[in-house]
Amino acid sequence: VREGKVVAWNAGLKDFFSSADLETRVVEQWLDRAGVLFESPPSLDEICRIRPEETALLENMMKLNRLGDGGLEDEERYNCGVAGCCKSFQHEHVGVKTEAQNGLLVSEDQVLSQDPGSFLCQEISS
Repeated sequence: VREGKVVAWNAGLKDFFSSADLETRVVEQWLDRAGVLFESPPSLDEICRIRPEETALLENMMKLNRLGDGGLEDEERYNCGVAGCCKSFQHEHVGVKTEAQNGLLVSEDQVLSQDPGSFLCQEISS
């Protein structure tokens, strides 16, 4: 199938044989019509090139394999205080109050502050 059209089709291998012998010329013609034969082979770079997303996937799979259970090791996890969170970088969960965070996007101190250097005052004044 090429561009949505069938370019080469065979119901079985019987068309490639004459009596009991394989007709190599017929096979080559059929493969040529299918568009899978090339006069010159593709470059080694085209054959062996690994795309960036394949490299990233491979690195991810290798890391998961090394870790065994598929998760991050405890010492690599950032303790955000949310049970089951496996993120390895510093972060906060908005709307989730824990011992480590209050769950607010803007702290109560910043909202209630009269300090002109506070976050909200700067945003409103600019």
